[in-house]
Order: sequence, then structure tokens, then C-alpha cells
Amino acid sequence: MDEVRAGEGGSARTVRRAGIWVLVAFWLVQFVELTVVGIIQGSSFAIRQLPERVVVVAAGMLLSMLLVEFAARLEGRPFRTRLAGILGGALLMCAALMVFAYAVARLPVWGARRIDTVGFVFVGFAWSWFFLSVAAAILALSYSAEVRARGERLERLERVARDARIAALHYQINPHFLFNALNSVAGLIGSGGGQAAEAMVENLADFLRATLELDPIDDIPLERELEFQRLYLAIEQGRFPHRLVTLFDLPERLAGVAVPALITQPLVENAIRHAVARSSGLVTVRVTAAATGDWLEIRVEDDGGTPAGPPSKGTGTGLRNVRERLSARYGKEQSLNAQPLPGGGFRAEIRLPLVSAS
Repeated sequence: MDEVRAGEGGSARTVRRAGIWVLVAFWLVQFVELTVVGIIQGSSFAIRQLPERVVVVAAGMLLSMLLVEFAARLEGRPFRTRLAGILGGALLMCAALMVFAYAVARLPVWGARRIDTVGFVFVGFAWSWFFLSVAAAILALSYSAEVRARGERLERLERVARDARIAALHYQINPHFLFNALNSVAGLIGSGGGQAAEAMVENLADFLRATLELDPIDDIPLERELEFQRLYLAIEQGRFPHRLVTLFDLPERLAGVAVPALITQPLVENAIRHAVARSSGLVTVRVTAAATGDWLEIRVEDDGGTPAGPPSKGTGTGLRNVRERLSARYGKEQSLNAQPLPGGGFRAEIRLPLVSAS
């Protein structure tokens, strides 16, 4: 959530930064326009008035910057409040500039010239339209920046929610796996397989040490993912020493492809639970990877062995977990196809974008 909070106030910073550039452009154009008009009219007074105009324009820029700061502080307020505040502030700044300009014109250094009331009112109307134009530009910047910042915050929130969901799904794996492994160790000890139980505990320690270091949000190279499955199957090998054969096929060019950590774990567990554990004969579990165009395909399949009883229905939790993780990570750019094989056994195939791990 720190990343989301970091986005707060982003529109205010945008208004300040962009508003200053808009003001500089507005006031430079105004200064040049007034100077050029005076020169075209052939008035030498326009040239003499140039220093005075510089002072007034500088004061106007400072007042306008106050208006920008005021607009930035209205971030998050209703549009009507911002509209009334910025337009009211523009008129107030205009009045302040008019008073300042009148005071500057009366200074002896400029000749302390007199300004008639009609001319003063006319100039006041001209400045008011100018300030209102500046206010409209600032209001448009403020609204645009807030809309953009709101969109960025929503994107951050979606990303945080997605990452949290992936982490939650990832952490569902370890307790489930740990229960199965410890149950296998207990079974070996109960049947007098002390050495096999000791080897399984060592493999279990290696597996847990490796997997607990993982960040569930980050992807890992496919080669490392399959190493985890080799460790897991080595643990199950101690439980089924005469019923389990494992085969891995990973082309060298796919070793560095990025995949979600432990994404194949539930699929391999299903092969053990529904095939190996229920077979009276030898079962082969294959884990293979291949590339088709821009897609990576990971396949986990078993040949079913010789069933010792009716097939188990299962709850579908493992497959559902994989589907949800893939959906959270890749959206629609993924698939999981799982189905029984015609000659016996089961196949689950993951398809996801072919991207190298960073």
C-alpha cells in the first residue's frame, strides 16, 4: 500500500509544475503584446513605460503563482468548489494587481503620472479577462491532472490487489504439501522404513529451505521450477520406491524462461495422489516443456499405472489454484487444459507467454 500512498498528491504536483509553465507563457505573451502594440502606435511613451511594465508583469506572475498554489490545494474537492475558488481567486488577484499597478504608476520615478478613472476601469476589465483566462487554463490543468492521477491510483490498487491474490494462492501450496510430506514420513516410520524416512526428511528440508526463500510475486526460471519438482518427487520416491518413475524433459533454450514460482506443484501432487498412490504397479510421471511460437507449454502427465481401486474423484482444489494464479498473473493470455488420457492416466498442460526471466 505504500506504493499507492506514494501516488497521492500527484495531481497537485502536476498542477504546480505545469501551471508555472502556462503562467510564464501567458505573461510573456501579454508583455510582448502590450509592448508591440505601443510601438506600432508610434508612442514614445510606450518605450519609456517599459521598466514600469516589467515591474507590473513580474508582480502579476507572482500573483498568478499564488493562484496556482491555491488551485493545487483544492485537489480532491468537488468541481464546483474548485471552479468557484479558482475564478474567485482570479478576480481577487486581478484587483490586487490593479491596486499595485496604480501605486506603481504614482511613484515619482515614473513621473507620478495621473490616471483617469475611466482608463483605470477599462484596464481593470482587460486584466480581469486575462486573469480569468489564466484561471480557466489552471482549472483545466487541475482537472486533467486529477483524472490522470486517479487512473494511476486505480492501476496501482489493481496491481497491489493482484499481487496480494497471487501471494495468497501461492501460500496455499506450502501447508498442503507439508501435510502430505509429513504424513508420508509418518507412514514410513510406522512401516519400519527408518532410513527411507530419514532421506525423505532431508529432501523435505532442502525443498522447504528453497521454496520458503521464494518471493511469491516474482517469476523464476523454468529450470529452477523443475528443480523444485525434482526435489518434491525425490521425497515421494521414498514413499513409493517401487511404484514411481520420473522423467523430465527441458530443452536447454527454455531453461531461462520465466514462470510463476511453484506453478506446477499442484499438478505434480495430483499425479502422485490420484495415480501413484492408488496404483499397484509402476507409474511414470513426466514433466516436459516445449515452445510453440510465442507460447511456453508445460505438461505434467502420468500413465495411470495399474489402479488398485476405483478412481478418486478429488476436489479440484489443485487445478483451481493453478487456474486462479495464471489468471491473476496473465489475464486471458494463459490456459490450463486438464483431461484423462484415452489409454489411462491424466494430462495437465499449462500454456503461457514465452518470456525470459530477468
